Amino acid sequence: MMNDMAVTAPTETRPGVKYADHAQMLLADQLPDGRFVFIRSLRTTDADMLRESLPRLSPLTRYRRFMTGVSDFTDAEVDYFTNVDGIDHSAFGAMIRQPDGSFLGAGTARYIRSENNPEEAEFAVTIADDCQRLGLATRLMDELTRHAKHNGICRFTAVMLAENTPIHDLIRSRGGVIEQTDEPTIVNGYIDIC
Repeated sequence: MMNDMAVTAPTETRPGVKYADHAQMLLADQLPDGRFVFIRSLRTTDADMLRESLPRLSPLTRYRRFMTGVSDFTDAEVDYFTNVDGIDHSAFGAMIRQPDGSFLGAGTARYIRSENNPEEAEFAVTIADDCQRLGLATRLMDELTRHAKHNGICRFTAVMLAENTPIHDLIRSRGGVIEQTDEPTIVNGYIDIC
């Protein structure tokens, strides 16, 4: 199962500037509450921040994201979440600049290309509770979608809890659909992006 939620601080940014290289890509923007958010590709150097970000997720957010009560990541999970190739497994992290100038991991979005259909990829989005409802999931999905299309992916898929209405709303807002599975507590989501 996918997850994430960490980024390290950028070394140099300008609002509205994107860097094309996967490892250096950065987008700076201002949130509705006035804080600045920076979005870039995740790196292996984000491992510590990923670990530190998990406690900022409420039990409900963790359950909705992982479909279980996750309390810590294993070393193998951290490596998997941060060691992305930018083509078949891509992940973007968002960080918010704090008043003291430090950066706080605020959320992530990732996709992993399907082995059965190279034009499909499973996606996941995680937003820290204190950063929800600020449009951050939409911004992350915009970057993820642009990147996926560039890499030949035309459809996002997701397996999620039937009760996870925030992700259902995100999927529907992007023209996607939710379908019930044989398991009453699990649904599938689909977003055509091409």
